[in-house]
Amino acid sequence: MRASPTQCALEYRQTFRRIPASIVPQSDSDGFTFPGLGYICECSPGYEDAHGDGICSAIPPFWTSGRIAALGLGCVALAAMAALYVGVPWYRRRRRQFRAHLELRQGLLEESQGEVLALKRAWEISHEEITLGCRIDVGSEGSFGEVRMRRCISRPGADISTTQLSSVC
Repeated sequence: MRASPTQCALEYRQTFRRIPASIVPQSDSDGFTFPGLGYICECSPGYEDAHGDGICSAIPPFWTSGRIAALGLGCVALAAMAALYVGVPWYRRRRRQFRAHLELRQGLLEESQGEVLALKRAWEISHEEITLGCRIDVGSEGSFGEVRMRRCISRPGADISTTQLSSVC
């Protein structure tokens, strides 16, 4: 009886019977035991008596499509929570590092711009610092204008042309 929901077998058993008082009024024993055969039935593997009524029904498989889908969704949700648990602090830390790096770079840029402006001021000479002297291109005028000797008031070391050409004027 393969693929049957029930399995039955004969079993040897001892059966106890009471002696009615109408048959033996004063008896030392309450009954007697006699040998006999009986059927023992139980549900086959893969079946169960779910309601206790003696009817064996198939056990539904544990891994149904609904349980598999629920397990998959649970794993995805768990992975997402783990990613958030690890990812959010990492993102915040990287954001702080980026901001600190950006502030450092902006500070260095502003500092270098200040240095560039200071260097430009060092090379620029205003009109008030220069006094024009005599003309030194007498007899050989250029096509762009006249050439004059100058004197720089605030920078005496920069007055090289004055010392070299003092004999001309």
